[in-house]
Amino acid sequence: MNVIGKLMKTPILIIVTTLLLSFITAGHEDVTDKDSTFIAWNKATIASLRFQIAHELQPKANEYYKNRLEAFYGYIDIQTDSQINVNSIRYKFLDYIKEEINRNDVFIIEANLSGEHVDIRNFILYPKQQDHVDIELYRFNLSGWRRDTVIKDFPQSISANMLNQRVKWPNGLNYDDVTISHFQKGNLKSVEFFLFNTLSSESVIKIMSKR
Repeated sequence: MNVIGKLMKTPILIIVTTLLLSFITAGHEDVTDKDSTFIAWNKATIASLRFQIAHELQPKANEYYKNRLEAFYGYIDIQTDSQINVNSIRYKFLDYIKEEINRNDVFIIEANLSGEHVDIRNFILYPKQQDHVDIELYRFNLSGWRRDTVIKDFPQSISANMLNQRVKWPNGLNYDDVTISHFQKGNLKSVEFFLFNTLSSESVIKIMSKR
């Protein structure tokens, strides 16, 4: 049977449905390519960790960084920095915030709280004029990511400068590890990993105190 004959035997409903689905999908593609963003984000985080390992002269702190690098692969659930894992906790977060991340200026603070119960949480910051910022706190549980808290017009100045506010361990203000990432219109600009007690930014510490 030729191609035309096969097509004529295909139910009209299937053809129409297929065309509609193609149209809907084409009109609602994600602005951000999650796969490439996921890989770039992981590579930048790993690069930050490796840089600290190469330059940290204190043996104990250097060992901490090596431990964190190994733990990062397990936490993100990847074997290589180019691997895509759609079930990764980070990938799921990207999928959850695919619209938010496309704003002009976005900072993401990954700041899990350790203790008897680990609190997996991310902050998204949207800098505004006149030294104010909008804050969104996201938490992860067995049901996935959820937006937990929204604070509008919080009086705090936020800029990419906070990624440079590193001090010698253990003189920092953060009790837990922190990763700060800067995005502009969905494009990753920079990432810095801060080992506990190495972040000197009081503004970041103030934001992370929000519940």
